[in-house]
Amino acid sequence: MVALQFPELVQFLVQQPLLVVELLVQLLVQFLVQLVVPIELLVLQLLVALQFQLQFVFEPLAELQQLLPLRQLVVEQLLRGAPVAGKRKIILRNFQSPGDVVMLTAAVRDLHLAHPRRFVTDVRTACPALWENNPWITPLQEKDPGVRVIRADYPLIHRSNHAPLHFIHGFAEDLGRKLGVPIRPTLFKGDLHVSDVEKSWYSQVREIVGEDLPFWIVVSGGKYDFTAKWWDPRRTQQVVDHFRGRILFVQVGEAGHHHPPLSGVIDLRGKTDLRQLVRLVYHSQGALTGVSALMHLAAAVEVKGGRPQNRACVVVAGGREPSQWEAYPHHQYLHTNGALLCCDNGGCWKSRVRALGDGNEADRSLCVDPVGDLPRCMDMITAQDVIRRIELYFQGGALRYLTAAQARRAEAALGEAAAVAAP
Repeated sequence: MVALQFPELVQFLVQQPLLVVELLVQLLVQFLVQLVVPIELLVLQLLVALQFQLQFVFEPLAELQQLLPLRQLVVEQLLRGAPVAGKRKIILRNFQSPGDVVMLTAAVRDLHLAHPRRFVTDVRTACPALWENNPWITPLQEKDPGVRVIRADYPLIHRSNHAPLHFIHGFAEDLGRKLGVPIRPTLFKGDLHVSDVEKSWYSQVREIVGEDLPFWIVVSGGKYDFTAKWWDPRRTQQVVDHFRGRILFVQVGEAGHHHPPLSGVIDLRGKTDLRQLVRLVYHSQGALTGVSALMHLAAAVEVKGGRPQNRACVVVAGGREPSQWEAYPHHQYLHTNGALLCCDNGGCWKSRVRALGDGNEADRSLCVDPVGDLPRCMDMITAQDVIRRIELYFQGGALRYLTAAQARRAEAALGEAAAVAAP
């Protein structure tokens, strides 16, 4: 952060008039609702909010707190985001994809951990299944007295190519700015909750195989609006074939998206809703995916007992996103940032390899260096690269391959599934 004295602060704020007005209006409403109107509190809260929004430090702020004719306790509560009277009720709205909503769960958790018993939160998202069993959610209605509806967003993404930020910071920074309170990430993952009852249910894999076998979830393809994220399914097949008899792969994918079938896998494409996918991730040993909701779920969903603390996950990422924005510390994240001119300063953020002519605005955001149906950044990642990253988990001792008996049971289940699928 940049350190500022008073003259520099004034000049800084003059250059940000719209932001100052926006925050001032928000704070005025907040204080009027709470019947707390001292101008000193308003100014102090404005300075605190601006610091977190614009990433600067106003050095005299600590001294200003002591000089203001306010009780120190009130000032400390304010800086922690505590309301002077009563809890603040908020409904967060976001209707983006499941991976985005997983990140929003982290921001809600971290808001409550940073400011215990000071907020009541509810959400409106396209993925209610991701909020099941969440202890931070309390049902609220927009018409309830004192409820504020907030659009949850992550404008930090526009700085992701050059700033030391992860997606985990995105929603938290936006929410903290809008509420005028600091929110710092506490855990490097989303906040998904699997109930004890759900844990007691058989996994879909056990229902098919007949016993609990370790398995990896694999995604081969993705959504049509981001074809630049796809890897070659033929290479995914080479990875599956390489580990045949040692790793049982389970293919998933939403119906209506592009998920070419793989052989030698348990095929659950179009057969899991979002909550079932969460439970499947809970039972899984690892995941092979691109930058996707599955990647975020692999980090966020609790690991089943008796396994390493963090779930294995190999991510075929290429150069579309900056690695620091997406990668989790315990994942094997294969990226090409810095290896190509189109992603030598972060990610290119292009949407598609080629135009599909479907009227989607993604047709205006095309890869500048395609190789056949792949972006060059994805074409540079070979099947052997992925195989090596999966092997690391086993060579290091974190995971174990299927035993001979487990491998026979897996092969029998794959044979039965193939026979059913045959015309």
